[in-house]
Amino acid sequence: MGGTGLVNASSHPPEEIGGCDGPPMLVGPHAVAEASSLAADTLIGVWARGARLFTRLERDIRPRVPPLTHGPTLGRVNGLLLVLSGVLLIALWPLSLLNTLPAYGALLVAAGSLERDGYGVVAGYIMLLLTLSDITVVAVLGKIRVRAILSDLDSGAT
Repeated sequence: MGGTGLVNASSHPPEEIGGCDGPPMLVGPHAVAEASSLAADTLIGVWARGARLFTRLERDIRPRVPPLTHGPTLGRVNGLLLVLSGVLLIALWPLSLLNTLPAYGALLVAAGSLERDGYGVVAGYIMLLLTLSDITVVAVLGKIRVRAILSDLDSGAT
């Protein structure tokens, strides 16, 4: 196992994160619940699922296929893909559920790069390709729908 510390906070129960015992930089579910309209119990569940995800990720990510993670060129490519996934996250924010794939893509590329895991990096590439195909499908279907609406409006006007 690598030493990235992806799950430093997940070793504590979710209700303890952000409390007096936790590191001062972490914010726990109760603090977030006070600042938002979400219930603390809901946030505790989200925290627990996130902790399980990072625990699984930490367990599965390990140094494999070094040619996909070593070298300055691949480091730049992975960095550009992280920037691309960040842009996609920002651009797709208003569209429900479309920002999940670039988030997982960024997570896998970053974790794979940190742990020198070529399989993790390839999984991140696949997630980003799925994101681009998802965006393409939504754009094409949207264009078809807009044309249908415009032709209905045009036929109704004459």
